[in-house]
Amino acid sequence: MCMMAFKIRSIRFNFIMNIILTGSSVLLPLITFPFVSRTLQAGAYGACGFAIAVVNWFSLIAMLGVNRYGIREVAKVRDDPRKLARTTKEILAVTCISTAIVYVCFIISLFLIPRFSESRMLLFINGFTILCNTLGVAWFFQGIEQYSYITIRSIIIKLICFIGVILLVHTPDDYLIYAALVVLSAALANLVNFFYSFHILRVAQEEAGLDPKRGPDSPPLDLRKHVKPLFIFFLIVAAISIYTVLDTVMLGFMSDDVQVGYYTADVGVKNGLAGLISALAGVLLPRASNMLAQNKRSDYIGVIRKAVRYVLIVAIPISVIGFFVATPVIAWYGGADFAGAGDALSVIVIAVVPIGLSVIFCDNVMVPLGMERRCTVIYICAAVADIVLNIFLIPPFGAVGAAIATTIVEFGITIVEFIIVRPYIWGKALQDYEIPEIEPVTPTNPAV
Repeated sequence: MCMMAFKIRSIRFNFIMNIILTGSSVLLPLITFPFVSRTLQAGAYGACGFAIAVVNWFSLIAMLGVNRYGIREVAKVRDDPRKLARTTKEILAVTCISTAIVYVCFIISLFLIPRFSESRMLLFINGFTILCNTLGVAWFFQGIEQYSYITIRSIIIKLICFIGVILLVHTPDDYLIYAALVVLSAALANLVNFFYSFHILRVAQEEAGLDPKRGPDSPPLDLRKHVKPLFIFFLIVAAISIYTVLDTVMLGFMSDDVQVGYYTADVGVKNGLAGLISALAGVLLPRASNMLAQNKRSDYIGVIRKAVRYVLIVAIPISVIGFFVATPVIAWYGGADFAGAGDALSVIVIAVVPIGLSVIFCDNVMVPLGMERRCTVIYICAAVADIVLNIFLIPPFGAVGAAIATTIVEFGITIVEFIIVRPYIWGKALQDYEIPEIEPVTPTNPAV
């Protein structure tokens, strides 16, 4: 039974919203970057990029993989107001405890780690996003499939941030203002999420004839049952984030802010292209999952093959063209100060091909077939390889070295995944394979 507190839309509607959200996440930064890059220049932009990467790592630990686990758990109980409220409060309580511990460690690190001390104020400002991400409960809204709310809220907040940057950021010395505007926009969005989530829970319980306030005879929240699964999801997310985020942090320690600025700009372009390709390919996920759940194996194989062809047709030309025009494009787009980012961009743009294929192989094949552990092992090995490659390549080559490491790792991941899924999609192994019970999920893009 669907509650009146929120409406469950069709899969098609949700994915249209998801594409709009992804498109806005790509388009608005693309519009903002030319202004920010020319105003802050490579050094200050790189300092901001380093601070964001560091804070993202602390936030990753604080969140404990809740962005994946929370969606699954909320989706399971969304039709039961009592269980929905209880589950949401339990997961939020666990992440609040972990966030408090991580936040204390973050503050201490600002005084104990010399590299952090150099950018203490910038890191401190960005550090508020650790708390904001926890209170934002984005997983709750995805679990109850409120994609229209997520999309509209995201676009409005990003537009407010963009207007603030245009009005208040005028020189490289304004990099702290720029950081504060980004953090404030995130804080506003997450605070709206926090209060609106409890409004939904209260209305849902009232409409079901329940008392939203816990009585004295209500059982206490059970937090322990969420710790182990959250930790498992954390390992998966952490492994993915090592080779998608840690390279920027390592570049900041092993090089200078200018190289970080170059690499941050290049990664932004790469993530935008990869996100757009992956979002469009991900539209096929609900259809593929439903076909597999209904044992329509031949139809499922056809859809996966179609998705692979789509990625190859779109991503390969983008990579080839990007390889040859990277330097003039980034110089025109980011300003003369970013002309040095062209070499790294020409390398890292090649990675959009394996990234697009990896989304299909992992999310659309391996996960529905119950191969999550294999995915985890692949990502952990990729993280280790990325660290080793960065250690050897960053000192002599800077941003180009980090780009080479990332591209090699992305190709390695995709090749291994292809070897695993090939017998099922281009062979006959799927015919006799025992498929586990499937719950359609939102596609993810580790690289974005």
